[in-house]
Amino acid sequence: MNWRMMLPAAALLLGTSTMPAFAQDTDEAVDPEQARIEEIVREYLLEHPEVVVEALQAYETQRMAAQQAEQVEVVTTLADQLFYNPLSPVAGNPDGDVTIVEFFDYNCPYCKRVTPDIATLLEADGDIRFVYKEWPILSAESEIAARAALAAHQQSEDAYIRLHDAMMAHRGKLDRDSVMALAATQGLNMERLEDDMEGDQVTAEIEHVRRLADQIGIDGTPAFLIGEQVVPGAIDIEEMKRLVAAARES
Repeated sequence: MNWRMMLPAAALLLGTSTMPAFAQDTDEAVDPEQARIEEIVREYLLEHPEVVVEALQAYETQRMAAQQAEQVEVVTTLADQLFYNPLSPVAGNPDGDVTIVEFFDYNCPYCKRVTPDIATLLEADGDIRFVYKEWPILSAESEIAARAALAAHQQSEDAYIRLHDAMMAHRGKLDRDSVMALAATQGLNMERLEDDMEGDQVTAEIEHVRRLADQIGIDGTPAFLIGEQVVPGAIDIEEMKRLVAAARES
């Protein structure tokens, strides 16, 4: 629960003055009956603070539901760009009945943590189509890694997957030297890779993903779209399976 957003509301609920109430214009007195009602409400809330907590919890639930509904609407509108952009690498079954989209950063430890579960899920479920959205938000080095991966994608889908997995398995922060060293171990055409890293196609995909994340309202990595549902943060394989099953039923 986001208490920072709720505290102002709580302060408002408890902030009714116990002094005789007057409007900001001191020449205009407030209705005494209204002032008494406000005082009774304030006293009740002070005696029963659990009511405030329940109200704030209900508010947060409603706010989250509204936000999710808005995100589903945006995802539906942007479906072709999110799920079928040819510049975005794809793993799993290209004709799968459920699509998962991941927004990630190669220097994000939580992204690295979920990568083995993603591999296990794709191996166990042959009907998932998995779309990678390179979203380097943590550092300039993260963008170097994203550019290398997308340049590898121009050589082949398999080349992308190999380099992606190698960078996700790397311990410690990735920088240009470590990225290029990992790329060299994957049998890539290094001269072409370095040229394509700075090419318009790679730049266009990175900027496009940034706009998509902003439009959806994603604010951190990793973030997933499973079907039409936006799922922020690292989730374990059991939660992935549950969400995939729910997407199939919808």
